[in-house]
Amino acid sequence: MTLDLTIKPKRNKVITGESLPVEVTLENTSDAPVEVPDPLVGDVFRYTFTSKTDPGAVFYLSWALAQSERYQETPRSRGLAGKTLAPGAKEVYEEDLAEYEVPVLKPDAYELTVSYDGPDGLVESAGSAITIVPPHVARLVTLAGSGEQRIAVVFASPMDAKHARIYQIENAAGRPGDGAAYPRRDGVAIAGMGGVAVAIDVGGNPGRRWLGWEQAGSIGAGVGQGRNVWRLAAPIKHGLHDAALGPVGLQLTDDDALFIALGATDGKSALVAATFHLAAPGVVKTIPIVGPTKPDAWTAQYRGSGGETQIDLVTAEHAGRKVKITLQTIALGSGKVSPPTVLIERRGPLAVMAMAPVGMGDKANGVVDVLFGPDPKTGYVSFFRVPLAGGAPRGPWDFSAPKNAGGKRPTDWVLPRMPLSTPMAATHVGDKIYVRRAGGEWSVVVEDAAHVEHLSLEAFGEGDVVAVWSDPGFGIRYHAVP
Repeated sequence: MTLDLTIKPKRNKVITGESLPVEVTLENTSDAPVEVPDPLVGDVFRYTFTSKTDPGAVFYLSWALAQSERYQETPRSRGLAGKTLAPGAKEVYEEDLAEYEVPVLKPDAYELTVSYDGPDGLVESAGSAITIVPPHVARLVTLAGSGEQRIAVVFASPMDAKHARIYQIENAAGRPGDGAAYPRRDGVAIAGMGGVAVAIDVGGNPGRRWLGWEQAGSIGAGVGQGRNVWRLAAPIKHGLHDAALGPVGLQLTDDDALFIALGATDGKSALVAATFHLAAPGVVKTIPIVGPTKPDAWTAQYRGSGGETQIDLVTAEHAGRKVKITLQTIALGSGKVSPPTVLIERRGPLAVMAMAPVGMGDKANGVVDVLFGPDPKTGYVSFFRVPLAGGAPRGPWDFSAPKNAGGKRPTDWVLPRMPLSTPMAATHVGDKIYVRRAGGEWSVVVEDAAHVEHLSLEAFGEGDVVAVWSDPGFGIRYHAVP
């Protein structure tokens, strides 16, 4: 045999969909020079994952197979360049197999081999053990990008009993689920973690994304693209008690991002704005606001007005048997806060509320979607679309919550952040995920969702909505909503 082929994974245990770098080595074991692929334009290997629990389950990965699966056509030959390998010499190729997982491999124990169609025929390596396990997602946030149709995902999963690793997924444009989970930050203490965040990309290169996390009185942040972490910025201390990190930050450029958190300082409610820069130290600003230090729920919208970033902060709090939804507008530059405005007050409980993370111009066109209920007696929920500028809300849209065969009704509800012209709500009960649009009926969009955590709806438009959730037995799952 002219060539010897070996494979060495950099990690032998990964979570579902995680980046899986490998080193493939071709060694010329003959007495004559051999032509081999150039490492800069490799992608000529085929990788085989054979299940150790079910030997009949075999999965093949390669650049060509992934391209065919993505675009449903046979990829053209890349006309790969070659190089001459002298007798006894070796050539090392580095690839990330997660980039070829379309779809991602299921959790299991596998034997991984690599093969190459060389000058003397097919060469195959010995096997290496690979174990894929589902992540135990402690925190998760998803976001539909403002530019290309990408869904960004940031989540924290325990490394051990005390520490978590933070991952980032940037799904391919228009292809939810086609994106590797890249580790971004290790060793974040689980105790006291106040959430993770992803920045909406209103500026900068597509695919390069800031992410943030709150832990032990500080907000941390970094920016990554693909397998690369461009930088992890120095954490910024915020000085809040019971801090809750806003799930969506604002990314104006590749070099700058803003994240916000809500909490208490000196016993009073306050919002903290932490701005990170790649070329300069971060800056934190604490702005006192009116309201409870721990509202029942809150959401925020970034808006540019007169060259200054403003934040429309909407909070919900119980007042007796009613839930009061209140708006305050914060000018980050001056620190001025508008007096609280009650947008709507209605008998509770509150199911969920949602608002687009970025508004345009003044708040005249801004809205917050609010879902009240379910009523403990009737099981009904009520949807309202409430204008931020005041005036009568649109609604109510009243409908009965679904229930399973045992009569159980759902407790978790989600709305898309984008205010669709035909409002939509989703929930899960039993092993099903349900979606309902205004004027319609409940439809089951997922039948096999026995375990659903952190359910979200991400919308790019009226007919382009994706449900995203964490399945403890699998990992991050995506499903297009018809």
